[in-house]
Amino acid sequence: MDEQEDYKQITINKFELWLDLWNFEISDLKSLFEKIDRMDLKTENGIVLSDEWQKIGVPEDIFPDAARKAFIVMLLIEFDSHLISFCKLLKDANGCSLTMNDLKGSSIERFKTYISKVINIEPNYSPSEDEQIKGIIELRNCIVHENSTLTNDNNKRADAIKQLKKHVNGIDIGQGYFITLSFEACVECAEIVRSYMTKAYEVAIKKYPDYHEKI
Repeated sequence: MDEQEDYKQITINKFELWLDLWNFEISDLKSLFEKIDRMDLKTENGIVLSDEWQKIGVPEDIFPDAARKAFIVMLLIEFDSHLISFCKLLKDANGCSLTMNDLKGSSIERFKTYISKVINIEPNYSPSEDEQIKGIIELRNCIVHENSTLTNDNNKRADAIKQLKKHVNGIDIGQGYFITLSFEACVECAEIVRSYMTKAYEVAIKKYPDYHEKI
């Protein structure tokens, strides 16, 4: 057997492969975010580099707040993508005809129903873990749909974010109920999301140890 044929025989559990991918994606996202958050927008004389910044106001009023909220949005895009991909892997490994998209509810609701009721695996998330994930999802929704402002129109969203605030330092609800985030709060949210998805992959690895893919 030559080296090329030997290489083709290397296999890895598909869930392990996707878990590695998940960790790489979150690490890369955090690394990029840190570089952006630490950017210095001023010259040595304290003058803003771009004339456009001067026209629209003090950059500290806009940056890094916008970058931090963009990070939360990007984080949840990755999370949603892996919820779907994970359930597709489960479908193939289990030989099930039902898909996550056949269920009703939000992405996280369909995910939890699919893994527990259809596939019958349970990562044993604690109430606190579920609460924190719900809070981060609602934080993203507030950023995207309500310009980062808590409103009386959605008390459930406001309650979820306030509960998240108890677990994550650096989430501030200021004047006008406008939400701001510290760098540390964003990183902590990323670790909460990373841990939540990792738990699911680890349970699947144990349930389907022979679900392999050649690499």
